[in-house]
Amino acid sequence: MLELSASSEQSRGSNIPCQLSFGGDSLNTSVYLARLRAQVSYFSALGDDSLSRWMVQQWADEGVNCENVVFQKESVPGMYLIELDSSGERSFKYWRKNSPASQWLNDAPVRQRVFKRMHEYGYIYLSGISLAILPHATQAHVIDFLKQYRESGGQVVFDGNYRANLWPNRQSAVAAFDLAYGNCDIALSTLDDEMAVYEDKSANDVLTRLKSSGVSIAVVKMGENGCHYSSDGRIEEVPAQKVGVVDTTSAGDSFNAGFLASYVEGAKLQACCEEGHRLAAKVIQHKGAIIPLESMR
Repeated sequence: MLELSASSEQSRGSNIPCQLSFGGDSLNTSVYLARLRAQVSYFSALGDDSLSRWMVQQWADEGVNCENVVFQKESVPGMYLIELDSSGERSFKYWRKNSPASQWLNDAPVRQRVFKRMHEYGYIYLSGISLAILPHATQAHVIDFLKQYRESGGQVVFDGNYRANLWPNRQSAVAAFDLAYGNCDIALSTLDDEMAVYEDKSANDVLTRLKSSGVSIAVVKMGENGCHYSSDGRIEEVPAQKVGVVDTTSAGDSFNAGFLASYVEGAKLQACCEEGHRLAAKVIQHKGAIIPLESMR
């Protein structure tokens, strides 16, 4: 989506100065993965307008393969505004109803072509928001595909990123998340989200539930309190790096990128989590979802 970042102070008059960029949880992870030299292809849909073309060019310049991004005629992309409180915690306002990304998999021939292309990749990463924006029937098609994809040897990574206003009710999210977790190999969850969806009380509750769902590797992110992970029944803790927070936008998305970039290279889970924390610590010291490249040197 297009991203508007409001300034911390309102200017005189009724206007609030904003900076135009782009973002979205799965896109953020894709860009950071590409910056970490992973080979990543992004699957989504945008409009046929100049801003959509501008976004795709920016992603391609970052090293993301965009050949699987489609442009829908007579359509425009979604947009969101980031607002920050005094501690750097963010809140969002969205303009995304009927966005291209929410509709592109509704058409059966398009869906079949997309799923066929996805079979060419070793890993598929998606989030709770990836599912939430889709109609219920299309969600079911995606889950069916993930099952087939895993049976053919692919690995699915799922981040249960939860936005309550994207779901009809909490029960709808629980039903979709149950199916997603039941068809994934690596879960990169956030404690606050899992507590909101499942009413879990602790990271241990989340890890126990994910293990019972058949997840092989489970990570629970806890912001400044680090993360817990489990793959063999034992629960391990990895502390976060302590830094000054400017904007928490994309903290979890960048953690996922750092974790996955290390994981696909064969690093141990402890090192994967440490790399996730290291990148997230960089990102939250800047405004916006995608920080300047030079800040990652």
